[in-house]
Amino acid sequence: MENSQIFHDFSVSTSISNDSSSCHLNSSAENQSYEDILNNSVNNSEQNDANEDPESYVVVGQDFEEPVSLEGSVVKDDDEAYELYNSHAFRNGFGTRKGKKEYRSGTRIVRQRFFVCAYEGFKNPDGVVPKSFKKIDRRTGCKASVQFDVDKKTGVYVLSKHSRLHNHSMVPANKRHLIRSHRHISKEQLAFLTTFTCSGTKLADVLRAMRKEVGGEANLGFTVPDAYDAVLAEKKKKLDGCDSNQLIRWFAMRQAKEHDFYYDFQLNEENQLINFFWRDGRMRSDYEAFGDLLIHDTTYRTNKYDMICGPFVGMNLHTQNIMFGVGFILNEKAGTFDWLFNSFLTSMGGKQPVTIMTDQSSAMDKAIREVFPKSRHRLCTWHIGENAVVNIKGVMAKEGFKRRFDYVLKYTDTVAEFEHYWNSLMTDYNCKTHKWIERLYDLKEKWCPAYNKEWFSGGILSSQRSETTNHSISRRLHKTNGLCDFYKCFLDVIDEWRSKENKGDYNSSTGNRYYACADNMLCLHARDVYTIAIYLIFEQRFIKAIGLRCQRISYEFPVSKYIVGHPTKDFIRHVVMFNEQELVVDCTCKSYGEIGVLCSHILRVFIVHNVEEIPKQYIMKRWTKKAMNMIVEEGEDRDNEVSVVSASVWRMQSIRNCIKVINEAQHCPAARKLIDLGVLDMSCKVKEYIGGVEGDGNVSNKYVREETLLDGIEPSTDTVLPDVVEPIAEKVIPTMIQNPPKRKRKIKNGTEKANERNVRPKGIVEKKRNKLKGWNKRRERHVDNLREETQSTDQCIINLPVGGVLVHPTSSNSQLEAYVPDDYFGVHIQPL
Repeated sequence: MENSQIFHDFSVSTSISNDSSSCHLNSSAENQSYEDILNNSVNNSEQNDANEDPESYVVVGQDFEEPVSLEGSVVKDDDEAYELYNSHAFRNGFGTRKGKKEYRSGTRIVRQRFFVCAYEGFKNPDGVVPKSFKKIDRRTGCKASVQFDVDKKTGVYVLSKHSRLHNHSMVPANKRHLIRSHRHISKEQLAFLTTFTCSGTKLADVLRAMRKEVGGEANLGFTVPDAYDAVLAEKKKKLDGCDSNQLIRWFAMRQAKEHDFYYDFQLNEENQLINFFWRDGRMRSDYEAFGDLLIHDTTYRTNKYDMICGPFVGMNLHTQNIMFGVGFILNEKAGTFDWLFNSFLTSMGGKQPVTIMTDQSSAMDKAIREVFPKSRHRLCTWHIGENAVVNIKGVMAKEGFKRRFDYVLKYTDTVAEFEHYWNSLMTDYNCKTHKWIERLYDLKEKWCPAYNKEWFSGGILSSQRSETTNHSISRRLHKTNGLCDFYKCFLDVIDEWRSKENKGDYNSSTGNRYYACADNMLCLHARDVYTIAIYLIFEQRFIKAIGLRCQRISYEFPVSKYIVGHPTKDFIRHVVMFNEQELVVDCTCKSYGEIGVLCSHILRVFIVHNVEEIPKQYIMKRWTKKAMNMIVEEGEDRDNEVSVVSASVWRMQSIRNCIKVINEAQHCPAARKLIDLGVLDMSCKVKEYIGGVEGDGNVSNKYVREETLLDGIEPSTDTVLPDVVEPIAEKVIPTMIQNPPKRKRKIKNGTEKANERNVRPKGIVEKKRNKLKGWNKRRERHVDNLREETQSTDQCIINLPVGGVLVHPTSSNSQLEAYVPDDYFGVHIQPL
């Protein structure tokens, strides 16, 4: 964040503090004599610190007297008076406290002001019963203090009396940073700490980095407990006493500023928040462009109230995650899901997705049938695989069953192929009568890809994309965090996803990846049309198409019929129908309807017919570079730099410039002193200017933008959550919303199960392999191996004539077909 300010605040320089104290003084003749005395004492103190060991002249338990008197000093107000005495106390090794005020009779005008030593007085006894924990008592009844008299006419503070004798020992120089009055966390430091903690970084790690940056805890300006207390106090300051009430107020304020922001919530009879949903305007526009696929998962419930987090996730034009909305629900009942889905559908203008992917839940299935009757409901195959391990342990343990079951579960292309291998699997392992397998077969249309080829799903087989959202949040938050913390965290996650999308847009619009097929016109056209991510998929399929065998079995102008497949890997091949006049093509794998990219079988036919461009009807808009209209808003007044550049952008630019100068001067003492003097001079001028502008009473929004500390800790969004509750929120929220009721955690075998998530564990080898080789290529090899292994079982059973080929049916027939050569007709088709 504001690194240049942090560098300045972290530095503890005696000369700077002295100069800053003297800059508060008046320019009178009396004040000038005091400055001379103070500067001389400071120079002597610096020389002693440089030549002697700080502890050599400190005797523990011995009284001491301050060497310099501050009598006659003149300052402007109460704050400068305290700063003067506190900085003097730091140089002499003791702390200070604010003493009493005396007022003029009958008024609230200050007549005298007292500041005392931190060891002044004694604490009152806490009572007869001793406490288990008590703070350290450092009071010794010290009489050292200063007295300021306030001038009746001018209001300036004049130091009239200075008691310098202390009845305790001086604190050594290397421990003075621990004195309470000399510890302070600035706004910039607090914003720095809060930003990192909100981003998921542990506060201890942030403090460790800050101590290393400034050269130790002594130069930091505060201690570790101070940091924890300050962050906690800042967090409480943002709440109005109730986590849920503050969250709904933020929603109401944001809706008042953004016309397309939507939120909804439910309360119980006791005004406790039980369900809520929200989405912003960008999510609505994203859903208009990419709302054909919707993924919803409810396995994450790590929060203070044990509420279930249910994000609505999709896939953008770069195959990246994209957020459509976020919901929190208290239970997984059908009525709760019905409310949540209706809220989502209402916020999106009634547009239903083509496919909705969820985990297996009867309550969710009932709600989807009622709210999304036009959508295709798909079940997560990964959850089915995990349930299979639990429900059919004996069968899964048999050799070869798991791999064949995995192929039937995920990778069959046609209904005929699925039925063939399913029956073969049930017969070989004698498990057709198992109740769980029977229930699974009854739901085959919801999980088998062969039954869902006509509905777009982007090739997604599981709700893993939604679980990625949960993983992003779990790295930042803990089950002790509240709803407001989750809201801020979701803003961070959404901002990160949108940053990745912007990077993908930039790369696709300004550059192109080096392609493998450099001189092929079809690949050149795909490169111009698709984004880089989709072009890589297209290119991979084109390269695969080169190795396929294409055999024409019939021709009736203008339609040609081909059998396409790999000569050694594909025991069952696909049939492609191609109309060369209208450029209409159809393949039995139906991959285009499912993914939106032409399959390798069709591309092989295109290569045979020298098709140089992808037909327009086979270019899905959601995968193209122009899938979303990118509008760049320019500032109206381009001559005024302040109006064009926002405060946050200007701050970051200034930080970079300051860091550059500091890095150049850090090894030269003279240059460092020059920077220190320049910072002091600039600071005084800025305070003078700002004070003058505020004094005029004509502050214009053209130059000053109201910002709170929350700007520093919130993620970079267009919305600022103010501290002050606006009147609009009172109209929207008439009653005080209470926090959700605490759910009772289910305990099984002595272990809490409420906060568990379904996460597939990955080993180190698998993670490295995914990173180096890429998931897509590894998945393709895995599918090819499974297909080859599964189809090899049929080669020993099915006896085809010489030259015969087993193919997928072109009709809705559930049986595979065999193409057998015939001497008279050329080709004879017979069912298997």
